Amino acid sequence: SQFYGGGIGKRERPITKGSNINAYVSLTLEEMMTGTQKRVKVNRKIQCDPCKGTGAVNGNLGECPNCKGAGKINKKIQHAFGEMIMHEACMVCRGSGTYSNTLCHHCSGNGTKPSEEQIDVNIPRGSVSGVSYMVVGKGDWTRQPCNPGDLIVNIEEYIHPAYVRDGNNLIHERYMTFKEACLGSEIELPSLKGNNFKVKIPPLTSPCKILRLQGKGLPEFNGF
Repeated sequence: SQFYGGGIGKRERPITKGSNINAYVSLTLEEMMTGTQKRVKVNRKIQCDPCKGTGAVNGNLGECPNCKGAGKINKKIQHAFGEMIMHEACMVCRGSGTYSNTLCHHCSGNGTKPSEEQIDVNIPRGSVSGVSYMVVGKGDWTRQPCNPGDLIVNIEEYIHPAYVRDGNNLIHERYMTFKEACLGSEIELPSLKGNNFKVKIPPLTSPCKILRLQGKGLPEFNGF
C-alpha cells in the first residue's frame, strides 16, 4: 500500500529520542590505577516547563491541519511503470500529527530550553584512553513526545612525567652511566598508588636491557 496509493490513517504520536551529547574527561595514570569520580560540565537541552515540552501554550495541542493527525502525507512520484505514491513525514508538525497556533513564548515552540549542568560520573579503575561510558538520560531532549538522549563520556589521558603507557603496561626509560651499568645500581621509581619503590639494576647490564616488574602496571579494565 505504501507504493500503490494506500491511505494514511490517524496514528498514535511516535516517541522520538533526543540527541546524544559527547563529553571528554582527562585522567592521570594515578586515577586510571585507582578509579575516580569526575564532575562533567555539559550544555544540554531540557524540557520547557510552561509548555511541558510540547511547544504549545499550556501544552494544548490539536490535530495537524496538514496531515489530519497522521504525521505523514502522500507524495506522488512519476515512475516508468506509472504514478507511485510515497509517504513522507509532514513538514508542518514534524511527523507528530499535532499542531498548535499558539506557540509557547518561553521556548518559541521548540519545547526545549538550554541548560548548563554539572554531572558526577564514576570512572572505574583501568579506564584508559579510548574507553567511553554512557550516562543514560543526560543528553538532549526534543519536543514531546520524546525520551532524552544520553551523555557519552570519553576518556583521555594526561602525559605522565615518569611513565609511558603501553596497553596496561607502564614503561620507564632510565639513562645510566657506564660505571652504574658495570657495577650495578639501585633506582627509585614513583608508584601510582602513592608510595615509591626501589629497583635493583644488576651488574653488567647491557644497553636496551628490559627489566620486567610483575604487577606494577595498570589493572585490567573494570578489574578488581
